[in-house]
Amino acid sequence: MSKITKIILVFLLIAAVALAVVIWFLYQKNVASRGDVFLELIAPESIVVGESVDYTLRIKNQGNFALSNAELMFEFPRYVRPIDPDESMVRQKLEQDIYPGQEQQFTFRAKVFGQEKEVLTAKARLDYQVEGLRVYYSADTSATTTISEVPLTLEFSLPQTAAPGEDFQFSLNYFSALDETLENVGIRFSATRGFELKESSPVGSNEPGEWQIPFLVSQDGGRIRLTGQASPDVPEVVLSAQLGIWTEQGFAPLKRISQKIEISDAPLHLALQINGSFDYVANPGDSLHYQIYFRNVTERPLENQFITIYLKGDYFDLNTLRATRATYQPGHSSILWDWRVIPELRFLDRDEEGQVDFWIDLKEEWPIRSLSPQVEIEVEIGSMRNIFATKINSQLELVQEVYAGDEFFEDEGPIPLQLGETTLYTVFWRLTNTYNEVDDVWVAVDLPSETMFADRLFPDEEAGRLSLQGEGDRLVWDVGHLEPDQQAILAFQLVVQPQSIETLQSPLIGPAEGRGRDLWTNQVLSFAALGVNEVSQMPEESPFN
Repeated sequence: MSKITKIILVFLLIAAVALAVVIWFLYQKNVASRGDVFLELIAPESIVVGESVDYTLRIKNQGNFALSNAELMFEFPRYVRPIDPDESMVRQKLEQDIYPGQEQQFTFRAKVFGQEKEVLTAKARLDYQVEGLRVYYSADTSATTTISEVPLTLEFSLPQTAAPGEDFQFSLNYFSALDETLENVGIRFSATRGFELKESSPVGSNEPGEWQIPFLVSQDGGRIRLTGQASPDVPEVVLSAQLGIWTEQGFAPLKRISQKIEISDAPLHLALQINGSFDYVANPGDSLHYQIYFRNVTERPLENQFITIYLKGDYFDLNTLRATRATYQPGHSSILWDWRVIPELRFLDRDEEGQVDFWIDLKEEWPIRSLSPQVEIEVEIGSMRNIFATKINSQLELVQEVYAGDEFFEDEGPIPLQLGETTLYTVFWRLTNTYNEVDDVWVAVDLPSETMFADRLFPDEEAGRLSLQGEGDRLVWDVGHLEPDQQAILAFQLVVQPQSIETLQSPLIGPAEGRGRDLWTNQVLSFAALGVNEVSQMPEESPFN
């Protein structure tokens, strides 16, 4: 090896050692710089679902060099809803350098959703450069919050046992005690093998066993009624349900429940009649006569049985309860029949049948918040429980009045009518629906003698729904569809020039009638309004508002 070569090798070796020393020094400096950033994320230890939470991030430069080109990233826990719903992750460049000793603070606000005892983890990271260096460094931190309470109720109301291959009814009840309205609420139902969901009310969404609730307001709730059937090859089924909200990340469960129901042949066959019908549909204010029939379907006699009936729902007028040979108290919701009083409960042989009955009235009206109403009774005999549900019709009420003048039409002519004198007057209809959706609704009236439709009405958009039928003497209003607690109004003018005493003595408008189909009960509802002989004064608060 030549002398020159040796010199070159020595020079290269010295340079490599020097470079290694520099790299080692910079590495030590860089490693040390990671500890120069204090990053802390502050969050409450526990919180109630639906409350707002502030995540506070503190950044402090504890080193000797400025932090530059810093970018902050904050990630909300899954299903926690930020105030800006599009910000599941926040990325924010810091406009100014953070100098030694300086501190900056950031707050990220969101609403908390999740299940009770669920631990939510928020994460934060800071990417930055140290003054004079091109390399980027990172510091990260996190904070956890536990959900202490979910003020929502979700529960099943179902029998303990069900007969294989036979339909049975049950319900899924929900209620919100949150202080504010929940939006985009969903309820999901599922069951283990051997169970078939036959129908539900209300009908679910496109996915079977799933319901969408746009708004669930504070101190309100609802009920989903279901009918199911269990196959004979399973000893039990487990029914499950979830209540949650839809977020950008998908469905976030807030409440989960599960309940087991045994599948076995019942010792008794139960049947129910109301007012002599096995498929009775009730109306508000009805007086109901319940007859419960029970028959021994086993191979052995049944002895010393009790029957207890529980009246469920807010629609019964409990003060009207009457029952024969039973123990009960008016105003209470349970009735007991004792085998010491009912011979068929003392001893019921194979295929023998017995009966108990009671009477109770339904309330005339109740708050509209109770949609798709029905009354339920739960019959308990030994370990056997059956629920019988009876649907309640909506009510359609028609008000018909005559006004001599109003803010839309200029009525003219004498009232009372006079022979040979032309009179125009206004007929007003207000149709009110109560509890259920109704469809195919119409109102009709036969015009009095010598009276014609003046071809003027309000509101204008109803023009296509009002028509003359028959020989032009029958006026029909095709109302169509009405939601619960919805009203429809119509005002129209009639013109008459009496030519006979008979016309002068006729009502200004005869009796009106109408029909509608209740979508909850599938019953045709009839309603009517009396004819009007006199003109009413327009009330101070206009009915057209």
